[in-house]
Amino acid sequence: MVSREVIESIEEVLKIDESIKEEAEKYSIEVLDYLNEHKVNFDDNMVMGFLNHIFALFQRLQTGERLPDLGDDVLSQIDPEAVKLAKDALKIIEDVKGTVLDEAEIVLVAIHIQNALQQANKESEEKTSMGKPIVVIGDRMGKGQHVADGVVKAGGEAYTIPGMAADMKLGDVMKEKNADLGISFCGSGGAGALNAQNKYGYKCRYGMRSIEEGEKAVADEIVALGFGFMDKEELGERIVKAWLKKNG
Repeated sequence: MVSREVIESIEEVLKIDESIKEEAEKYSIEVLDYLNEHKVNFDDNMVMGFLNHIFALFQRLQTGERLPDLGDDVLSQIDPEAVKLAKDALKIIEDVKGTVLDEAEIVLVAIHIQNALQQANKESEEKTSMGKPIVVIGDRMGKGQHVADGVVKAGGEAYTIPGMAADMKLGDVMKEKNADLGISFCGSGGAGALNAQNKYGYKCRYGMRSIEEGEKAVADEIVALGFGFMDKEELGERIVKAWLKKNG
């Protein structure tokens, strides 16, 4: 619900004529409610800008002022979904005022809608990624894809370092990706994990030869795991499940 203070501050800034205040308030809120019902939600800053625009629209309708043509370049950058929502919402005002709004009015409202939808998508993606461990995989032979598949299968995010001797870059990439776990593979048992500890202070355990050892290491809050060559999907899957159990 938009506060009375917000409405009054917009009216003051725009110097809305007393004769149209009641109408502008009523139908601006109806337009906002329509968009909310159609999953367009503005945060506090966005709603201020949106209502400011709608109040100004009522003011332009009273004075006969028209917005300049925005051109095809601007329209081409607007999502058709946002344009449709803008047209449908603004029909409330068109019906009340008995007019057809210029395309520029619709496009500018669509821009507000598109920004709100993009913000909502961003927040949804961030929410979805929360709780997913980021796992960096470095294999001396440039492998690790099977482990990565297991990481993803268990609900983690995997990054496999490309190229030969990738294991020795484990700490660097863990730092770059702000990773929760790093897995190193080489014949000696994961020298890259030891290197990650020496260079960045990541708590490591190396020389492991079984999945069970890896699970125990995760339970012990080890973040840089060193194994012999074990590019197995089951390893990635069980390591992530162990991390989720520890951090869930």
